[in-house]
Amino acid sequence: MLPAFGLTLIAMVVIYFALMRKSTVQDDHSDRIKRNVRLYADRIKEIESDLQDEYIDKDDFQRQHAEFSRQLIDTVEQLENAPVTTAARRPWLLWFVPLPLAAFVIYGAIGAYPDWQISQQLEGLNTAGSPEAFQARMGELDKAMRERLEQKPDQLEYRLMVARFAMNKGDYDEAVSHYRILAELLPDDPDAQAFYAQAEYLRAGRKITAEVAKHLDKALKLNPYQATALGLVGVHAFESGDLNAAVDAWQTLLQVLPPESDRAKLIRGGLEEARKRLADSGQSVASVQETGKADANAVQKIEVSVSVAANIPALPPKTLVFVYAKAANGPPMPLAARKLTLAQLPATIELDESMAMMPSMTLGLFKDVIVGARISRSGQPIPQAGDWQGESQPFDWRKNGDVSVTIDQQVP
Repeated sequence: MLPAFGLTLIAMVVIYFALMRKSTVQDDHSDRIKRNVRLYADRIKEIESDLQDEYIDKDDFQRQHAEFSRQLIDTVEQLENAPVTTAARRPWLLWFVPLPLAAFVIYGAIGAYPDWQISQQLEGLNTAGSPEAFQARMGELDKAMRERLEQKPDQLEYRLMVARFAMNKGDYDEAVSHYRILAELLPDDPDAQAFYAQAEYLRAGRKITAEVAKHLDKALKLNPYQATALGLVGVHAFESGDLNAAVDAWQTLLQVLPPESDRAKLIRGGLEEARKRLADSGQSVASVQETGKADANAVQKIEVSVSVAANIPALPPKTLVFVYAKAANGPPMPLAARKLTLAQLPATIELDESMAMMPSMTLGLFKDVIVGARISRSGQPIPQAGDWQGESQPFDWRKNGDVSVTIDQQVP
């Protein structure tokens, strides 16, 4: 997984080009992007506070920072890929993007002088006095990263950034050359496979070649809900007139989105347009359900009652407790998680899809889950010997969203 500072840079550039690009974008898309960036900034402030209060350590801070950055990237790319027709406003500068924080993380993560210079160039974007100056400084940042990549070709974060710059400038040949390397070095990373497929698709004139199909298929096998891959499949199908295929791709994407989120509303708008065009042309619409719309009888959250057994030894009140839900039959990564302290127990809390660690791994993807709670003596979310934990039996959370967990077992 890419470190936090690399994803921070990527998120910044994705946002910048999303607001600057000349292709048509709905007027309210930039407002939605801004709201997501503000939410991102709030989350970063929260984990900075946790780090300062020693609730988490530097490694946990970096991990959470990377996860929030990846969520922001996925959100903005969803907004970029939506089929729209209204002209854009294209604001030229996001004053609220936490550039000093990104500069700090770069310097703290790498420490080398050339990387410190890049961090200073990044922070200097805040002082650009005009759109022209801002674009010029972005060009200088691009050049500096290229030079650094020549010195350190194994620096995957810079390679990913240079590829992103090339993509947004329309230099698909260069983007493909970098993304191909990333796809080869990270064969089990669905994002790397999807990014390469997207670059190849654009270089081929928006055609699904054998190479594109190969890596799209690989990305979706690694993660059936990979946002870039699903977006590419849906957009290509929509533009090619294969509206049923577009409906299928967007429906799949909706399965991982909270029903009332902005992204879900946006995707449902694309679905409605595809269905309208199918109806207008007299074609039959693929048999689909209104995926993404909340079932009035379905539970949308899990209510967890957490308690501590009497046999647990005395521990400091500030000891962290992680409460999580994971798939009963699936990856071990939590689908939703919250953090408490031992002093707060017993407690009843809620877990829902907004608490996912990754936007592609949410509660909505799984029927049966296991809910657990763990006292972490090290403060790390990963279980370690000596921690205390408890877990529920597997259950269908949509039918019954109430569960009790007692922490009573020590991790061997």
